[in-house]
Amino acid sequence: MLNVLSSVSFKEELAKPLRQLLKALVVAATAVNDNLEKAVGEQSVDFGQNASGDFVSKEDVTAQKIFSEALKNSGLVKTLVSEESEFPIQLGGSDYSVSLDPFDGSNAFKFGIPAGSIFCIFSGAETIEGFGGENAIAAGFFIYGRELELVLCVKGQTYLLTGNNICPVKELAIGERFLSVNLSNFGDWHSGWQNFFREFVLKSNSGHHHNQRWFGSLVTHTKTLIVSGGLFAYPQDNRDGFELGHLRLIYEAIPMALIIESLGGAGSDGQNRILTKIPAKTHEKTPLVLGEAPLVAQLEDYVSRAQNRE
Repeated sequence: MLNVLSSVSFKEELAKPLRQLLKALVVAATAVNDNLEKAVGEQSVDFGQNASGDFVSKEDVTAQKIFSEALKNSGLVKTLVSEESEFPIQLGGSDYSVSLDPFDGSNAFKFGIPAGSIFCIFSGAETIEGFGGENAIAAGFFIYGRELELVLCVKGQTYLLTGNNICPVKELAIGERFLSVNLSNFGDWHSGWQNFFREFVLKSNSGHHHNQRWFGSLVTHTKTLIVSGGLFAYPQDNRDGFELGHLRLIYEAIPMALIIESLGGAGSDGQNRILTKIPAKTHEKTPLVLGEAPLVAQLEDYVSRAQNRE
């Protein structure tokens, strides 16, 4: 259980309702993590597809139930937008609205790659359009394992929380500097994205030195980005269903962009800042690039130049 949310610093800095809501999320994530430990070795069950077109696992269903019940019982959440619900869920609270990916990385989890949960807290979100970045007041993601981790962005400051420890994170680290992108889809990307990654990955004389990793777990990629620097990207491409990208704006792109921007990085769809996009649909998809601001700006330049030539 993460006990740090009761620390003096959080008591002084956060309004009581927001602190209580964060505690409810921590309690839910702890229950999900405990459930995963009990289920080790059990065969996963396929529950069909969700409204976004992803296959639903037993872990997805369990996490959705645990989080939605915890948020409803908090009495603080008016509306919940979740990957595992076709429509927004009205919970009856009055202070906040929440977007949620209850169990991110379920496919990667089968192979031992850490999974987690992503959330974003909004104020003034009366409609789907209100779930844009301008109304986001806090965001975070849990990573499940022997020790539950929480990366939390609130009031413009990001923290890494584990057990009884809280560590403020000031900026993206510049360490090994990873490029996290699924190059197997390279041939289906738009030319601007291809040109950028051709320069950074395929040209041995480019002078760029970035290791390449692909996990298929957004929480793991984002944690890697925070501690090592570099770039994460999931472009749109020409495959059916991927024309607008694959990641969802409200409960994946916006919370991660809020976190990365708080650390001096940038979040973009390849053309526009993610936090300025106004959602039109509950499960709206978007291309996404997160990372060091100069690299994101350079990718945007490649995309813009390619479009001008078309």
